[in-house]
This record gives sequence, C-alpha cells and structure tokens, in this order.
Amino acid sequence: MRQTAAGGLAVLASALCFYLATVVIGLAHKEFPIGAAYFVFARSFVGFFAVAALMLARRQSFRACRYSFLFSRGVANLAAIFVFFKAVALTSATEANILNLSYPVFVAVFSWLSLPRERDYLGYITSVAAFIGVLFVINPGPLGVDYRQFWGLGSAVLSAIAVLSLNLSRQDNSTEVVLLYMFGIGTLGSALLAYDELYFPNRQEALYLVLSAVLGVLGQYLLTYGQSHISAVETSIISSSRILIAALLGPYLAGDAPLAGIAWAGAIIIFASNALLAVRKFKKSQRDELTVPLN
Repeated sequence: MRQTAAGGLAVLASALCFYLATVVIGLAHKEFPIGAAYFVFARSFVGFFAVAALMLARRQSFRACRYSFLFSRGVANLAAIFVFFKAVALTSATEANILNLSYPVFVAVFSWLSLPRERDYLGYITSVAAFIGVLFVINPGPLGVDYRQFWGLGSAVLSAIAVLSLNLSRQDNSTEVVLLYMFGIGTLGSALLAYDELYFPNRQEALYLVLSAVLGVLGQYLLTYGQSHISAVETSIISSSRILIAALLGPYLAGDAPLAGIAWAGAIIIFASNALLAVRKFKKSQRDELTVPLN
C-alpha cells in the first residue's frame, strides 16, 4: 500500500516537474534570446550523463538490442521535445502543456489505423470529444486562429509517435538503456539543430538552462519510478493532471493569461478523454488475457 501511494505521488511530482521545466523556459524566453534547441540540448546532455552515471553505479550493461527501434525512439522524442519547447516559447506554458497532453488521443488514432482490432465506437466518440476540447483550447477569435498554437498540437502528434516507438524499443531493452540512447541521440541531434545558437551563457542564462534540464530529467526519473509501483491506467491519468496543473498555476507561476471559460472546458474534456482512453485500454488488455487459450 505504501509503495502504491509512493508511486502515485512520484508520478504526480513528475507532472509538476515537467510543468515547472516549461515555466522556466517561458520565463527565460522573456529575458534572453535562448532558442528552444538550446534547452533541448541542455536536458539531453544532463540526462545522458545522469543515466550513464546511474548505470555505472549499478554496474548495468550498456548493451542494446534492435538499434533501429532505439534510433526511432530517440529521433521522435527529440522532435517532440523541440516542437514542444518551441510552443512554450511562442505561446504560453499553459497552452503548450494542455495541447501537448492531447497526445494519448493520437496514440489511439494511430493504433486504430494500424490495428483494426483496436477500433471501437466509444473510442471514436472519445477521440472526437478530445478534438473538440483541443478546438476549445485553441479558441479561434474574431481575427482567426493563432497558428503559433499549432506548435503545441504538433508536439502532441510527435509525442504520440515517440510513445509508440517507446513501446517497440522497450520490448528488448531495459528502461535505462532506452533512456541512455534517447538522451544520447537528443544531445547529438539538438547540437546539430542549435549549432549556431550554442554559446557560453552568462550566469543567469546558465541557471535557466540547468534548472530546466534538471527538472526535466528529475521528472523523467520520477515517472519511471512511479510506473513500477502503480498501473499503467493510474500512471496515464495522474500524468494527465499536468493539464489541470498548467491551467491552475499558469497565471501565478508563468505569468500566463488566465484561461477563458471555453478553454477551461477544453482542458477538462482533454483530461477526461485521456482518462477514459486509459481505462478502456486497461479493460481491453484484461479481456485479451482472459481469451488467451491455456496450454
């Protein structure tokens, strides 16, 4: 019971860490011309050496299997984080987090497209509801849609691809190996993306870069720890609480404008859709286990 509670708190803390990392990026962008790729580089660089040090301390093997899956996971994650950080810089931490966390819907859509047996009518309805929630958050005004918000939606699509590639890479590799290669590819890839943006930062710029990186890596570690003590459904629902955290804390921590009523409705719809999709996936996996013939 204590381990379950600790796991839930760890996942909740990871959601808070991920949100705070975006707050730091948003605040830094208001004061300094630090590009999104530089923040991706900082997180990947810190994450790579943190995971490598942990593996060395535990005397874990660095050997990996199916490098193609690890490469696809690393590239998809790099693209997703870069686009997400770009969304934070161009819009707000609140909007970027809410739109990014619509990614479970895209995971479901991609699964249905590739696996016909995953299709069901309630899943379709849930996805439509989630897209309506996204439209409520984007909330086009009299002057039309703010196309900068599509960076946040694009990060959700790329995050869904990253999650699907994670499932493939985890089949033959440990969590630490997946993270090591993910951060390694992220470090090299972001260095190429930011080759003309990398410079020796001053003290305050370095503080923003390091703080966002540490919060991101800590969030990843807490999420990994929490997943080992609670179910996938609980993990998914608690992780989605970052939607509500961003909506509630955005005006106070990030200086974002408070969400309008229709945007609040959209955020709640996306959160509820994520929770329903997680529960249905869990119930379907249980039914599949019950229908497996005994040998």
